[in-house]
Amino acid sequence: ARLFSNAQARGLIAGEITPAYATLNEQVLRRVQRMNDKIKLIFVMRDPVERAWSAVNNAAKKGAADASTVQGSVKRARESGAVARSAYADTIRRLEAVFPASQIHYCFFDDLRDQPEALTSSVLSFLGVAPISAAPVQLPRAVNVAAGSKPIPLEFSREMAGDYLPMVRDLCRRFDGPPQRWRARYESLLNGGAE
Repeated sequence: ARLFSNAQARGLIAGEITPAYATLNEQVLRRVQRMNDKIKLIFVMRDPVERAWSAVNNAAKKGAADASTVQGSVKRARESGAVARSAYADTIRRLEAVFPASQIHYCFFDDLRDQPEALTSSVLSFLGVAPISAAPVQLPRAVNVAAGSKPIPLEFSREMAGDYLPMVRDLCRRFDGPPQRWRARYESLLNGGAE
């Protein structure tokens, strides 16, 4: 709260981020809404299979999981806390039960990676901030990269694709772009294709 009040006193816009916000229940979201009824939420969705792999490797890096086998990785990825962070359709339903559509902006990690200028422009517009100059957006070096360059095992991808395909199909009814590509890749994986 201090972060936001200090920023407002200086005429600035402040933000805060954590994937754990995707797990907040409606009661907590209502409390957030009461604290600031003008809050703007930006919900960034990442390919759920990639997100699960990153989470497994992050937990292993901290000594909280065994990612040395595909079975151990899949077991960790299926734990309730990990699943809740990728249950995007459920998160969207909870957000929209509390906040008006004008206060929520949906976007995708893929767009941050593939078209950062367009994503930056859409976020600034949503926040009511004047657009930045036409210079290319320079993304910082990734922070907290758990998996590094460690490729996702095909068996892990197939297991997770089976888990997440129904939710991704749900997202495809609402969003173009990345969810459509996720669905196509998951369907290919489940039909015996490679990544």
